[in-house]
Amino acid sequence: MQQRCLSNLGNESMEFHYVYKITRVHPDMPEMYYIGKRTCRCPIEEDLYMGSSKVLNADMEKVGSEHFKKEVLEIFESEEAAYAKEIELHALYDVKSDDTYYNLVNQLSEKFNNSELWKNPKFRETISSTMSNTAVALWKNKKYREKKSEEFSKTTKKLWEDPIFRERKLEENKLRWENPGYRQMMTDNAKKMWEDPEFRKSVSKYSSEAAKLRWSDPEYREKMIDVIKRNWKDPEFKQRKLEACKLRWKDPKYKQKMSEKAIKQWEDPEFRQMRSRKAAEHAAGKNNPSYRSDIVDEDIQAMRAKGKTIVQIAKELKCTESTIHRRIQKYSQPPSL
Repeated sequence: MQQRCLSNLGNESMEFHYVYKITRVHPDMPEMYYIGKRTCRCPIEEDLYMGSSKVLNADMEKVGSEHFKKEVLEIFESEEAAYAKEIELHALYDVKSDDTYYNLVNQLSEKFNNSELWKNPKFRETISSTMSNTAVALWKNKKYREKKSEEFSKTTKKLWEDPIFRERKLEENKLRWENPGYRQMMTDNAKKMWEDPEFRKSVSKYSSEAAKLRWSDPEYREKMIDVIKRNWKDPEFKQRKLEACKLRWKDPKYKQKMSEKAIKQWEDPEFRQMRSRKAAEHAAGKNNPSYRSDIVDEDIQAMRAKGKTIVQIAKELKCTESTIHRRIQKYSQPPSL
């Protein structure tokens, strides 16, 4: 058992609370750490306590206690405040996941729960505030976000591979959305988030980068092109999209937004150059072999007189349907589909 104090001068009625850090400083070994909280009844400088970790104590016996140093990080007036600081540091360094720490779990895990402390409203309020502030600070760290996102992605993917879990979650989600109150709550939350310019900007940037990454995959691109072609062959889908488009353009705010977006795009020299290049390539048939500018209007009229549809004419002339559409716009008779 470890000796607690250098002397017996401690006042049994007086307690000292502090958070400490123990570091292994063996010259032939990498540094390792342990962060803990301590309450003692003797002057802190006389407290010889070196932690209750079995892993730490075992290493101290093996390596020698002289190769470990103890550092008092902060002193507190209450045990609640000391606990809060320990929680903050454990979360900040994620000690349970870092192999350089002897700590096997972060404070607030089931192993460390103190039922008496949690009965104290002030303690709960302090811990809640500390955890919230720590979470915000951690999430601002790019490496931490990437690490947690990767961990969450792997865990979620593994769970959704389980048919039972997948079926249960789908059913739960379906039941939630059948609740009018839940739908209204989600709608209100979404509106509130989108009112934040920074949120809109971050989502737009992330969506754009994610879309570019997906479309850079040839298999994904080919699959999506097939889906788009199949959808637009459906008359109901086509009509629904056209009506939605007309409705959007009737909105003055939408028109203004699209106008400003177009102006901004054309102010970019690279964008203008890219559009000019694509237009030239398209006109020359480089990007679209089925696009032709040498179609004779009389040929189209003759085929239409025979009752052929736009699809049949385009196929026979080996050009796009849009080419035929453009050519017959001058005629008063609407094209047959």
